[in-house]
Amino acid sequence: MLMTALVNLRNFPHNCTIPCRVLLDSGSQVSFVSKTLAARLSLQRIATLVPITGVGAVRICAREKINVAVESRCSSFSTTVECLVIPKVTGVIPTTQLDVSNWPIPPDVFLADPDFHTPGQNDMLLGVSHFLRLLKSARMQLRDDLPELQETHLGWVVAGDVEEQKNDQQCCIATTASLPETMKRFWEVEELEDADEPTEHEVCERNFLATHRRDEDGSYVVSLPFREFPPQLKDNRELALRRFLSLERRMEKDHSLKLQYAKFIDDYEALGHCHEIKEEFDAPNQARYFMPHHAVLRPSSSSTKLRVVFDASAKASMADAALNQALMVGATVQNAIFVILVRFRKHFIVFTADISKMYRQIKVIPAHSCFQRIFWRSDPTLPLRVLELTTVTTESTAG
Repeated sequence: MLMTALVNLRNFPHNCTIPCRVLLDSGSQVSFVSKTLAARLSLQRIATLVPITGVGAVRICAREKINVAVESRCSSFSTTVECLVIPKVTGVIPTTQLDVSNWPIPPDVFLADPDFHTPGQNDMLLGVSHFLRLLKSARMQLRDDLPELQETHLGWVVAGDVEEQKNDQQCCIATTASLPETMKRFWEVEELEDADEPTEHEVCERNFLATHRRDEDGSYVVSLPFREFPPQLKDNRELALRRFLSLERRMEKDHSLKLQYAKFIDDYEALGHCHEIKEEFDAPNQARYFMPHHAVLRPSSSSTKLRVVFDASAKASMADAALNQALMVGATVQNAIFVILVRFRKHFIVFTADISKMYRQIKVIPAHSCFQRIFWRSDPTLPLRVLELTTVTTESTAG
């Protein structure tokens, strides 16, 4: 749950207030307002040029800003916020409707957003400078499996984990860069690469050619294409364990999901695509990586109703590196869709086929399987097991 609140925005030209749902974001250096809301406020727009970097290094540029008065609905608190004007602030938050009928929220608590559990648009984002000024000292823990309540000058906001895991996640962060720095990076990008310097695609392919082999069964055995070895990966065991326990609680509530998930892992192990290891036998300071995993259900699918997703992008903190970041990216090997379509038109009859568990037919060298560890047990009453995946693993692995 992300912190949302309802506020009143003062429209000075008409001396009236406009209600607005805002997102409180401690990860943003600046505040934002959508173009739609800026038009409704009819406030003077100031020309600016601010480069903004978001999650995944996605960059946009804000060309206008406004100063808007934000007023609390429950107190005399008010503040003036300088907001950059962008087309859209966030997606729908939360992504799905939450059932809060059994949440023990005290009746005398004034919620900053009474409809925090209902998906809705957020036309404004308040960044870290205003976020900290809004916070008050009181906090309230509803229950171990529920988010917390935090008192602010706008009322009590709801924030934290919700037991019912969803596939769609929201994360908001924005950083600003100076214009000279942006121009410098532009010219660096435009510079021609040294023809003698191999690209990452080429280095990755050379690594494959130098290290791959075939075992006695004819199966390919490859090494993971690390940029450096051993990779500089921080221990994310606690994160992976916490996410597995959350998955386990979800499975306890859904018996069908639990059966399908257990069958998937049992099949994985029976096929020799993973094996159990004992952590006490690890060498001191051994490099390793734990992949959190979760289920994606597709009841309408005629073939794969359960898809298990291994998350190789998980990291303990924003400053750490994930497994995916430590690996080189190879060139695209499949044909372009245009070429495939044209080839289909060349013949009167065509065949299509699916290679069952294609990537799992490729083995990973034993020295690298420690970077593909997962937690598992089929029932909470059983001891927790650590499994190492011994084959090439994609982030979306079909069950």
